[in-house]
Order: sequence, then structure tokens, then C-alpha cells
Amino acid sequence: MCLPNRIAEPMLDLACAFRRISEAFAPHRDGWIEERLRDRLEALVEKELLLLYRCCYALARDCITVRTFGRFSAYDFNGSDEVDDAACEAMLKLFGRRSGRTGCLAIVDVVDSLCAKNAAPEHDDILRWLRAAVTNQVNNLALTRLAGKNPQYVKTARKVERYIRSSERYVLERSIVRPARDASPAAEVHMPHAGEIIALCGHYRPLPTNVPAAADRASARR
Repeated sequence: MCLPNRIAEPMLDLACAFRRISEAFAPHRDGWIEERLRDRLEALVEKELLLLYRCCYALARDCITVRTFGRFSAYDFNGSDEVDDAACEAMLKLFGRRSGRTGCLAIVDVVDSLCAKNAAPEHDDILRWLRAAVTNQVNNLALTRLAGKNPQYVKTARKVERYIRSSERYVLERSIVRPARDASPAAEVHMPHAGEIIALCGHYRPLPTNVPAAADRASARR
């Protein structure tokens, strides 16, 4: 990933920003924070929160651009302004939504969740953590937009994915459905691949209401 110079240079302070945010909210993370105190804490780490926003925005824009022009495009944007708008929209869940537990911005929970696992995260640790958080938000935005265009497809796809993830016969690796390692040869032979599942979701006949039956019907068509 290549970030613009104006963003890449200050990102060297990510570890310091994470530490300051974590230390500022640490004494109050066990319960709801009164609004005035919360405002003071956020003002205290305003520069650090701005740095995280700039970093997350750059990551979101990078992720959206890949999805726009990549093989599996989830967006249909004609210009950079729409990409920028989508990046801002994806960031609303991190910087515009508050935790129901403490009232803090969601990004503070992202900071705390990493610090709980790693008391002294380094730059690369933080970047990977933020990229994962941002990618989730971009994926959610893409799914929301797709659901607006074709809600039935999204509903069916979620059911099929839920079945595959919970099944002992299948594993989902980077959007590719594979036989489980301990699957019997018979299960492997009847393994439906991603193309069959997609075809099943778009089939003209009514889908079975039972999701396992739907996946098994796809394998039976082979």
C-alpha cells in the first residue's frame, strides 16, 4: 500500500498517538463517562484523534480504490470525489459513532482493543490493526449499498456464507470455498465451488428455504 506523502510522514507518530489515547481514557474505560469529562478527554487528545482519522481515511480510500478498479469491484464510482465521499462515510462508524458501554468514540475502543492484546504496539502492529478495522467498515458500506440495489441477493448470500462457515464440510479461505481438511473423500467430491453457489443464488427457480439443502442442491447439479 502506498500512501500520499502528506499522510505517510505524520503516520510515523502512530505508536505515540495510540499510547496517549489509551492513557487518557484508561482510568474511565470501565463504565459510562460523563459527557463533560468525555469532551475534555477528547480535547486533550484531539491531535492524536485527527492523526488516526487521517490514517484511517487514507486506508479507506486505498481499500475503496482497489475495490473500484479491481477484479471484484464492489463500487461503481466515476471520479475521485465519490471515492472520497465513500471513504468519509465508511469512517463515520469509527469517528461518528459512540460506544454504548463508555460513550467514547468507536475509534477509542479500537485503540483499547489492541492495547489490551499488546501493551506496547509498534507502528506496524497499529497499521495492521487499523487496516483491519477500516476494511470491516468498507466491507459493511459495500454490503449496505449492494443491499439497497438487490436485498434478496444479499440476504441469500449471507445465509449461504453462514452455513459454509458453520459447516464441518467446508472452509472459506479468502472468499474461496474449499473442502475441510478432515472432510471425507465423498464430501470432497460433492464440494460446491464458489461459481456454483453464485449461480444458485441467482437461479430463476425459487431457492430452498433450508440453506444446507440449497448448498447440497448446488453440488448435486455438478
